[in-house]
Amino acid sequence: LEKLESTAQRIEWAFQDLSKSVALYGKNDDSWMVENYNRQEALWARIQDLEKDFQKVCQERVDEVDRRLRAKETFDLQQREYSKFTNLISTHKEQLLHAIDCCDALTLAVNTVESVVNESCDAIKSRTDMMQRIQ
Repeated sequence: LEKLESTAQRIEWAFQDLSKSVALYGKNDDSWMVENYNRQEALWARIQDLEKDFQKVCQERVDEVDRRLRAKETFDLQQREYSKFTNLISTHKEQLLHAIDCCDALTLAVNTVESVVNESCDAIKSRTDMMQRIQ
């Protein structure tokens, strides 16, 4: 009977130790779970921050591509307008040079006619003077 009581007492102490051990393990396990949960939450927050940063960088890239496309379109438009302008200038230049040539020819013709008229007037005057002397 003493052996039985002694064995029962040892089993009770072992059970108490085991109960303390399980309780301690549960507390340690709970703290590990809390720590693990906190780490997961921190990582999730970092992932969300990285997604926001990623979206921001993507939007910046889209904005830059749009800006470059608008700049290219503006440059192409200016290049077409400049081409039209240079074609117009060259056409008008040819017309102006032709007009200048015509004016030069007209000036030469006017000078020639003026010279002929002056010579004719001088000839008529000299004849008139001669006729008046004769008379």
